[in-house]
Amino acid sequence: MSRGTRERPIISPHARARIKEMGLTDHRVAAVLTDPEIEYEQTDHAPAARLAQRGVIAVAFVDDGALGIVVTTVMPRTQALYTRKSPKEGSCQPTTNGRR
Repeated sequence: MSRGTRERPIISPHARARIKEMGLTDHRVAAVLTDPEIEYEQTDHAPAARLAQRGVIAVAFVDDGALGIVVTTVMPRTQALYTRKSPKEGSCQPTTNGRR
């Protein structure tokens, strides 16, 4: 087995099922990894885990030293925006797509 790269990642069985459910292609998933709009650590799920997002797709992956880039799951992207309320109203409240 060749080492996974962002252009040709290794895709876990779970991620493969999610790709099929969402009607995506491996190429579309790789595009999220090679040109994400945002990427950040997601270490609460696994050491060295990251999440890349582009458009309506979010791709969770790890950079495993021996295997390289391994996609662990693919999901629809949701965007939670936070609005700051005045001190009288309380703390920040989550909103979705700008709506409460």
